[in-house]
Amino acid sequence: MTEPQLHPKWNPLLNSGRFSATGTIALQTLPKCGGTPQDRLSIRQLVIPPEGNVFVAVDFSQIEVVALAAVMETQTGYGSGLADVIRRGLDVHGSIAHCLYPERYGPITAGERKAVKPITFGLPGGMGPRTIQQVAKLNYGLDLELHQVEAIVAAYKRLAPSWRQHLSSRVCPGVQAAKFLGLQSRGEGWQMLNVLGGTASTYHGIPLTEDEASPFWAMADRFKPILPGNKKARAALERAIDNREPSPTLTAAIRNTMTEELSCTMTGRLRARCNFQIGTQQHVPRAGR
Repeated sequence: MTEPQLHPKWNPLLNSGRFSATGTIALQTLPKCGGTPQDRLSIRQLVIPPEGNVFVAVDFSQIEVVALAAVMETQTGYGSGLADVIRRGLDVHGSIAHCLYPERYGPITAGERKAVKPITFGLPGGMGPRTIQQVAKLNYGLDLELHQVEAIVAAYKRLAPSWRQHLSSRVCPGVQAAKFLGLQSRGEGWQMLNVLGGTASTYHGIPLTEDEASPFWAMADRFKPILPGNKKARAALERAIDNREPSPTLTAAIRNTMTEELSCTMTGRLRARCNFQIGTQQHVPRAGR
Protein backbone atom coordinates (compact mmCIF):
# COMPACT_ATOMS: atom_id res chain seq x y z
CA MET A 1 0.00 0.00 0.00
CA THR A 2 3.06 2.27 -0.03
CA GLU A 3 3.46 2.17 -3.82
CA PRO A 4 2.11 5.11 -5.87
CA GLN A 5 0.39 2.69 -8.27
CA LEU A 6 -0.89 -0.79 -7.50
CA HIS A 7 -1.23 -3.48 -10.17
CA PRO A 8 -3.18 -6.64 -9.36
CA LYS A 9 -2.50 -9.82 -11.29
CA TRP A 10 -5.59 -11.90 -12.02
CA ASN A 11 -5.53 -15.70 -11.96
CA PRO A 12 -8.64 -17.29 -13.50
CA LEU A 13 -9.99 -20.82 -13.32
CA LEU A 14 -8.84 -21.93 -9.88
CA ASN A 15 -9.98 -25.25 -8.43
CA SER A 16 -12.24 -23.20 -6.19
CA GLY A 17 -14.08 -22.09 -9.33
CA ARG A 18 -13.21 -18.44 -8.78
CA PHE A 19 -10.62 -15.81 -9.68
CA SER A 20 -7.77 -14.86 -7.38
CA ALA A 21 -5.72 -11.69 -7.29
CA THR A 22 -2.02 -11.36 -6.47
CA GLY A 23 0.60 -8.83 -7.61
CA THR A 24 1.25 -5.61 -5.73
CA ILE A 25 -2.29 -5.71 -4.35
CA ALA A 26 -4.60 -8.67 -3.77
CA LEU A 27 -7.62 -6.59 -4.67
CA GLN A 28 -10.26 -9.23 -3.96
CA THR A 29 -9.09 -9.80 -0.40
CA LEU A 30 -9.39 -6.21 0.82
CA PRO A 31 -12.04 -6.03 3.58
CA LYS A 32 -15.26 -4.26 2.69
CA CYS A 33 -15.44 -2.56 6.06
CA GLY A 34 -13.18 -1.64 8.94
CA GLY A 35 -14.16 -4.65 11.03
CA THR A 36 -17.41 -3.69 12.76
CA PRO A 37 -20.86 -2.72 11.44
CA GLN A 38 -20.35 0.76 12.95
CA ASP A 39 -17.28 1.49 10.82
CA ARG A 40 -18.01 3.85 7.95
CA LEU A 41 -14.53 3.70 6.46
CA SER A 42 -12.90 0.72 4.78
CA ILE A 43 -9.42 -0.21 3.63
CA ARG A 44 -10.76 -0.21 0.08
CA GLN A 45 -11.28 3.54 0.32
CA LEU A 46 -7.50 3.96 0.51
CA VAL A 47 -7.25 2.81 -3.11
CA ILE A 48 -8.23 5.71 -5.39
CA PRO A 49 -8.02 6.30 -9.15
CA PRO A 50 -5.47 8.71 -10.63
CA GLU A 51 -6.58 12.31 -10.88
CA GLY A 52 -9.08 12.81 -13.69
CA ASN A 53 -10.10 9.12 -13.72
CA VAL A 54 -12.82 7.10 -12.04
CA PHE A 55 -13.22 3.48 -11.05
CA VAL A 56 -15.92 1.54 -12.90
CA ALA A 57 -17.29 -1.49 -11.05
CA VAL A 58 -19.17 -4.12 -13.05
CA ASP A 59 -20.68 -7.08 -11.26
CA PHE A 60 -22.55 -10.05 -12.67
CA SER A 61 -24.71 -12.06 -10.32
CA GLN A 62 -23.27 -15.58 -9.73
CA ILE A 63 -21.34 -15.30 -13.02
CA GLU A 64 -19.05 -18.26 -12.32
CA VAL A 65 -22.03 -20.53 -11.75
CA VAL A 66 -23.80 -19.20 -14.86
CA ALA A 67 -20.72 -19.87 -17.00
CA LEU A 68 -20.36 -23.36 -15.54
CA ALA A 69 -24.02 -24.13 -16.19
CA ALA A 70 -23.59 -23.14 -19.85
CA VAL A 71 -20.50 -25.33 -20.21
CA MET A 72 -22.19 -28.35 -18.61
CA GLU A 73 -25.25 -28.02 -20.82
CA THR A 74 -23.74 -27.11 -24.21
CA GLN A 75 -20.12 -28.28 -24.22
CA THR A 76 -19.95 -31.39 -22.06
CA GLY A 77 -23.58 -32.45 -22.46
CA TYR A 78 -23.80 -33.35 -18.78
CA GLY A 79 -27.30 -31.96 -18.42
CA SER A 80 -29.27 -28.76 -17.88
CA GLY A 81 -30.13 -29.14 -14.18
CA LEU A 82 -28.03 -26.20 -13.07
CA ALA A 83 -28.98 -24.09 -16.11
CA ASP A 84 -32.68 -24.74 -15.47
CA VAL A 85 -32.36 -23.39 -11.92
CA ILE A 86 -30.84 -20.16 -13.29
CA ARG A 87 -33.43 -19.89 -16.10
CA ARG A 88 -36.18 -19.93 -13.51
CA GLY A 89 -34.63 -16.79 -12.07
CA LEU A 90 -33.51 -18.53 -8.90
CA ASP A 91 -30.40 -17.78 -6.93
CA VAL A 92 -28.23 -20.92 -6.93
CA HIS A 93 -26.76 -20.27 -3.48
CA GLY A 94 -30.21 -19.72 -2.02
CA SER A 95 -31.64 -22.76 -3.82
CA ILE A 96 -28.96 -25.02 -2.37
CA ALA A 97 -29.54 -23.60 1.10
CA HIS A 98 -33.28 -24.24 0.67
CA CYS A 99 -32.51 -27.91 -0.01
CA LEU A 100 -31.21 -28.11 3.54
CA TYR A 101 -34.44 -26.67 4.98
CA PRO A 102 -37.23 -28.25 2.87
CA GLU A 103 -39.94 -27.50 5.44
CA ARG A 104 -39.20 -23.79 5.67
CA TYR A 105 -41.63 -21.34 4.10
CA GLY A 106 -39.72 -18.17 4.86
CA PRO A 107 -36.64 -16.80 3.07
CA ILE A 108 -33.12 -18.10 3.57
CA THR A 109 -31.01 -15.90 5.80
CA ALA A 110 -27.85 -14.16 4.58
CA GLY A 111 -25.77 -16.40 6.87
CA GLU A 112 -27.33 -19.58 5.47
CA ARG A 113 -26.74 -18.38 1.91
CA LYS A 114 -23.12 -17.53 2.70
CA ALA A 115 -22.57 -20.97 4.24
CA VAL A 116 -23.13 -22.74 0.92
CA LYS A 117 -20.82 -20.53 -1.18
CA PRO A 118 -17.65 -22.53 -0.49
CA ILE A 119 -19.49 -25.62 -1.73
CA THR A 120 -21.07 -23.86 -4.74
CA PHE A 121 -17.63 -22.83 -5.96
CA GLY A 122 -15.46 -25.63 -4.55
CA LEU A 123 -17.42 -28.73 -5.57
CA PRO A 124 -17.09 -28.15 -9.35
CA GLY A 125 -13.30 -27.86 -8.88
CA GLY A 126 -13.15 -31.29 -7.29
CA MET A 127 -12.72 -30.18 -3.69
CA GLY A 128 -13.69 -32.77 -1.10
CA PRO A 129 -15.64 -32.06 2.10
CA ARG A 130 -12.55 -31.58 4.27
CA THR A 131 -10.91 -29.16 1.83
CA ILE A 132 -14.18 -27.23 1.49
CA GLN A 133 -14.36 -27.09 5.29
CA GLN A 134 -10.89 -25.49 5.38
CA VAL A 135 -11.71 -23.04 2.57
CA ALA A 136 -14.91 -22.01 4.36
CA LYS A 137 -12.87 -21.17 7.45
CA LEU A 138 -9.98 -19.39 5.71
CA ASN A 139 -11.85 -17.50 2.99
CA TYR A 140 -15.31 -16.98 4.49
CA GLY A 141 -14.70 -17.12 8.23
CA LEU A 142 -17.21 -19.96 8.59
CA ASP A 143 -16.87 -22.79 11.10
CA LEU A 144 -18.76 -25.60 9.38
CA GLU A 145 -18.94 -29.08 10.81
CA LEU A 146 -18.01 -31.87 8.40
CA HIS A 147 -21.55 -33.26 8.46
CA GLN A 148 -22.88 -29.81 7.48
CA VAL A 149 -20.55 -29.67 4.47
CA GLU A 150 -21.56 -33.17 3.41
CA ALA A 151 -25.25 -32.26 3.73
CA ILE A 152 -24.80 -29.16 1.55
CA VAL A 153 -22.83 -31.16 -1.06
CA ALA A 154 -25.65 -33.72 -1.15
CA ALA A 155 -28.19 -30.91 -1.60
CA TYR A 156 -26.17 -29.45 -4.48
CA LYS A 157 -26.09 -32.83 -6.21
CA ARG A 158 -29.85 -33.21 -5.78
CA LEU A 159 -30.34 -29.78 -7.30
CA ALA A 160 -28.17 -30.67 -10.33
CA PRO A 161 -27.79 -34.48 -10.69
CA SER A 162 -25.34 -33.98 -13.56
CA TRP A 163 -22.67 -33.12 -10.96
CA ARG A 164 -21.92 -36.80 -10.55
CA GLN A 165 -20.98 -37.13 -14.22
CA HIS A 166 -18.97 -33.90 -14.13
CA LEU A 167 -16.98 -34.91 -11.06
CA SER A 168 -16.34 -38.45 -12.29
CA SER A 169 -14.70 -37.02 -15.43
CA ARG A 170 -12.00 -35.16 -13.49
CA VAL A 171 -8.49 -36.50 -13.08
CA CYS A 172 -7.21 -35.80 -9.57
CA PRO A 173 -3.47 -34.93 -9.48
CA GLY A 174 -3.18 -36.45 -6.00
CA VAL A 175 -4.68 -39.75 -7.16
CA GLN A 176 -2.51 -39.85 -10.27
CA ALA A 177 0.67 -39.13 -8.28
CA ALA A 178 -0.23 -41.81 -5.74
CA LYS A 179 -0.84 -44.38 -8.49
CA PHE A 180 2.36 -43.47 -10.31
CA LEU A 181 4.49 -43.83 -7.18
CA GLY A 182 2.63 -46.77 -5.68
CA LEU A 183 1.46 -44.81 -2.65
CA GLN A 184 -1.55 -45.92 -0.68
CA SER A 185 -3.77 -42.86 -0.67
CA ARG A 186 -4.68 -39.70 -2.55
CA GLY A 187 -3.54 -37.73 0.50
CA GLU A 188 0.00 -39.08 0.16
CA GLY A 189 -0.03 -38.14 -3.53
CA TRP A 190 -1.03 -34.59 -2.68
CA GLN A 191 1.59 -34.48 0.06
CA MET A 192 4.24 -35.37 -2.53
CA LEU A 193 3.09 -32.60 -4.87
CA ASN A 194 3.03 -30.14 -1.98
CA VAL A 195 6.57 -31.10 -0.93
CA LEU A 196 7.82 -30.42 -4.46
CA GLY A 197 5.97 -27.10 -4.44
CA GLY A 198 7.27 -26.02 -1.04
CA THR A 199 3.87 -25.92 0.65
CA ALA A 200 3.86 -29.27 2.47
CA SER A 201 2.36 -29.25 5.94
CA THR A 202 0.57 -31.54 8.35
CA TYR A 203 -3.22 -31.68 8.48
CA HIS A 204 -3.08 -29.01 11.19
CA GLY A 205 -1.09 -26.65 8.96
CA ILE A 206 2.35 -27.18 10.54
CA PRO A 207 5.14 -27.19 7.90
CA LEU A 208 6.91 -30.53 7.44
CA THR A 209 10.40 -30.81 8.86
CA GLU A 210 13.35 -31.67 6.64
CA ASP A 211 13.32 -35.24 7.96
CA GLU A 212 9.60 -35.59 7.27
CA ALA A 213 9.97 -34.31 3.70
CA SER A 214 13.08 -36.38 2.94
CA PRO A 215 11.27 -39.63 1.95
CA PHE A 216 9.16 -37.70 -0.59
CA TRP A 217 12.26 -36.17 -2.19
CA ALA A 218 13.81 -39.64 -2.40
CA MET A 219 10.79 -40.82 -4.40
CA ALA A 220 10.77 -37.72 -6.62
CA ASP A 221 13.55 -39.20 -8.80
CA ARG A 222 10.91 -41.47 -10.31
CA PHE A 223 9.24 -38.45 -11.89
CA LYS A 224 12.29 -37.64 -14.03
CA PRO A 225 11.30 -39.81 -17.07
CA ILE A 226 8.01 -37.93 -17.47
CA LEU A 227 9.23 -34.37 -16.96
CA PRO A 228 7.86 -32.09 -19.71
CA GLY A 229 9.59 -29.53 -21.91
CA ASN A 230 12.69 -29.44 -24.07
CA LYS A 231 16.11 -30.73 -23.03
CA LYS A 232 17.07 -27.52 -21.25
CA ALA A 233 13.78 -27.27 -19.35
CA ARG A 234 13.91 -30.92 -18.27
CA ALA A 235 17.51 -30.51 -17.10
CA ALA A 236 16.50 -27.57 -14.92
CA LEU A 237 13.67 -29.58 -13.37
CA GLU A 238 15.98 -32.54 -12.76
CA ARG A 239 18.49 -30.28 -10.99
CA ALA A 240 15.71 -28.97 -8.76
CA ILE A 241 14.85 -32.54 -7.76
CA ASP A 242 18.52 -33.46 -7.19
CA ASN A 243 19.10 -30.33 -5.11
CA ARG A 244 15.77 -30.68 -3.30
CA GLU A 245 14.72 -27.19 -4.31
CA PRO A 246 10.91 -26.90 -4.15
CA SER A 247 9.10 -24.43 -6.39
CA PRO A 248 5.64 -23.88 -7.91
CA THR A 249 7.25 -24.45 -11.35
CA LEU A 250 8.46 -27.93 -10.36
CA THR A 251 5.21 -29.14 -8.88
CA ALA A 252 3.17 -27.62 -11.74
CA ALA A 253 5.30 -29.43 -14.33
CA ILE A 254 4.76 -32.80 -12.68
CA ARG A 255 1.15 -32.16 -11.76
CA ASN A 256 0.15 -31.10 -15.26
CA THR A 257 1.96 -34.07 -16.80
CA MET A 258 0.12 -36.42 -14.44
CA THR A 259 -3.21 -34.98 -15.57
CA GLU A 260 -2.89 -34.41 -19.30
CA GLU A 261 -6.37 -33.22 -20.13
CA LEU A 262 -7.72 -31.06 -22.89
CA SER A 263 -9.42 -27.82 -21.96
CA CYS A 264 -10.77 -24.70 -23.60
CA THR A 265 -8.86 -21.54 -22.72
CA MET A 266 -10.31 -18.06 -22.27
CA THR A 267 -9.37 -17.28 -25.88
CA GLY A 268 -11.36 -20.25 -27.19
CA ARG A 269 -8.30 -22.36 -28.03
CA LEU A 270 -7.71 -25.92 -26.88
CA ARG A 271 -4.71 -26.72 -24.75
CA ALA A 272 -3.40 -29.87 -23.08
CA ARG A 273 -1.93 -30.58 -19.65
CA CYS A 274 -4.63 -28.77 -17.69
CA ASN A 275 -5.83 -29.81 -14.25
CA PHE A 276 -9.41 -29.01 -15.26
CA GLN A 277 -11.30 -30.16 -18.33
CA ILE A 278 -14.42 -29.52 -20.36
CA GLY A 279 -14.61 -32.89 -22.07
CA THR A 280 -14.06 -36.52 -21.19
CA GLN A 281 -10.85 -37.31 -23.07
CA GLN A 282 -8.00 -38.30 -20.78
CA HIS A 283 -4.39 -39.18 -21.49
CA VAL A 284 -1.70 -41.28 -19.88
CA PRO A 285 1.60 -39.50 -19.17
CA ARG A 286 4.38 -40.47 -21.57
CA ALA A 287 8.11 -40.25 -20.98
CA GLY A 288 10.04 -37.43 -22.54
CA ARG A 289 7.10 -35.10 -23.14
